[in-house]
Amino acid sequence: MILAGSYRIAIGEKIFEVSAGASIILPKGVPHSWRNISSEPGRTVVILTPGGFEQCIQTIRNSPPEKLEAVAASYGCYIVGLPVSP
Repeated sequence: MILAGSYRIAIGEKIFEVSAGASIILPKGVPHSWRNISSEPGRTVVILTPGGFEQCIQTIRNSPPEKLEAVAASYGCYIVGLPVSP
Protein backbone atom coordinates (compact mmCIF):
# COMPACT_ATOMS: atom_id res chain seq x y z
CA MET A 1 0.00 0.00 0.00
CA ILE A 2 1.33 3.43 -0.94
CA LEU A 3 1.14 5.88 1.96
CA ALA A 4 3.07 8.79 0.42
CA GLY A 5 4.69 9.55 -2.91
CA SER A 6 3.95 8.23 -6.37
CA TYR A 7 5.56 5.03 -7.59
CA ARG A 8 6.28 3.44 -10.94
CA ILE A 9 6.10 -0.32 -10.40
CA ALA A 10 7.10 -2.97 -12.92
CA ILE A 11 5.61 -6.43 -12.45
CA GLY A 12 6.84 -8.77 -15.13
CA GLU A 13 6.34 -6.88 -18.40
CA LYS A 14 3.61 -4.55 -17.08
CA ILE A 15 4.26 -1.07 -15.64
CA PHE A 16 1.89 0.68 -13.24
CA GLU A 17 1.92 4.19 -11.80
CA VAL A 18 0.33 4.38 -8.36
CA SER A 19 -0.05 7.10 -5.73
CA ALA A 20 -0.96 7.38 -2.06
CA GLY A 21 -3.99 5.26 -1.20
CA ALA A 22 -3.34 2.63 -3.87
CA SER A 23 -2.31 -0.93 -3.22
CA ILE A 24 -0.83 -3.55 -5.50
CA ILE A 25 -0.14 -7.28 -5.22
CA LEU A 26 3.18 -8.73 -6.36
CA PRO A 27 2.86 -12.46 -7.08
CA LYS A 28 5.62 -14.67 -5.73
CA GLY A 29 8.36 -15.44 -8.23
CA VAL A 30 7.50 -12.64 -10.68
CA PRO A 31 10.37 -10.21 -11.40
CA HIS A 32 9.48 -6.74 -10.19
CA SER A 33 10.98 -3.35 -9.41
CA TRP A 34 9.78 -0.01 -8.17
CA ARG A 35 10.82 3.60 -7.90
CA ASN A 36 9.38 6.63 -6.14
CA ILE A 37 8.79 9.07 -9.02
CA SER A 38 7.49 11.98 -6.94
CA SER A 39 9.52 14.81 -5.48
CA GLU A 40 8.38 13.94 -1.95
CA PRO A 41 9.73 11.06 0.14
CA GLY A 42 7.82 7.84 -0.43
CA ARG A 43 6.32 5.62 2.26
CA THR A 44 4.82 2.19 1.82
CA VAL A 45 3.37 -0.62 3.89
CA VAL A 46 4.51 -4.05 2.72
CA ILE A 47 2.89 -7.27 3.90
CA LEU A 48 4.90 -10.41 3.16
CA THR A 49 3.37 -13.87 3.40
CA PRO A 50 4.86 -16.14 4.40
CA GLY A 51 7.19 -14.00 6.50
CA GLY A 52 10.98 -14.12 6.34
CA PHE A 53 11.78 -11.81 3.44
CA GLU A 54 12.13 -8.89 5.84
CA GLN A 55 15.39 -10.47 7.05
CA CYS A 56 16.74 -10.29 3.49
CA ILE A 57 15.81 -6.61 3.20
CA GLN A 58 17.39 -5.76 6.58
CA THR A 59 20.63 -7.51 5.57
CA ILE A 60 20.68 -5.83 2.15
CA ARG A 61 20.22 -2.39 3.75
CA ASN A 62 23.42 -2.94 5.72
CA SER A 63 25.49 -4.43 2.91
CA PRO A 64 27.89 -2.72 0.49
CA PRO A 65 26.57 -2.44 -3.11
CA GLU A 66 29.04 -4.98 -4.50
CA LYS A 67 27.60 -7.65 -2.15
CA LEU A 68 23.90 -7.12 -2.91
CA GLU A 69 23.51 -9.95 -5.41
CA ALA A 70 25.26 -12.46 -3.14
CA VAL A 71 23.25 -11.38 -0.10
CA ALA A 72 19.95 -11.60 -2.00
CA ALA A 73 20.88 -15.05 -3.37
CA SER A 74 21.64 -16.29 0.15
CA TYR A 75 17.92 -15.69 0.90
CA GLY A 76 16.72 -17.29 -2.35
CA CYS A 77 16.11 -13.92 -4.06
CA TYR A 78 17.72 -12.86 -7.30
CA ILE A 79 18.36 -9.37 -8.63
CA VAL A 80 17.53 -9.61 -12.32
CA GLY A 81 17.92 -6.00 -13.40
CA LEU A 82 17.96 -2.36 -12.50
CA PRO A 83 15.12 -0.51 -10.75
CA VAL A 84 12.37 0.67 -13.07
CA SER A 85 13.32 3.86 -14.95
CA PRO A 86 12.16 7.21 -13.55
